[in-house]
Amino acid sequence: MNVKKRKTRWIMKVLWYEIFSLQHFVFKVGEEYIDVERQNARRFTQTLQNFVPLLLTLRSSIEVDEALQEFSAKYCQGLCKIPSLIQGSIS
Repeated sequence: MNVKKRKTRWIMKVLWYEIFSLQHFVFKVGEEYIDVERQNARRFTQTLQNFVPLLLTLRSSIEVDEALQEFSAKYCQGLCKIPSLIQGSIS
């Protein structure tokens, strides 16, 4: 198996673990927030899917770590700028 396929497989395992963890969190949130959380999760997943090809081009774990940290910081900054992404349609 080539390096690119192994990286992709590893990244997908990590992502599925994170999604599984998020599912447990969503069930703890009140009923009225479930749809909003699903919408936010879809938005995050799409953003992350667009980011994964960049990770596949990186050559070291340090580069991957730095890129993931930068991605998460920028994603969170974007959420803070647009509160409606966090709150959805619930007041």
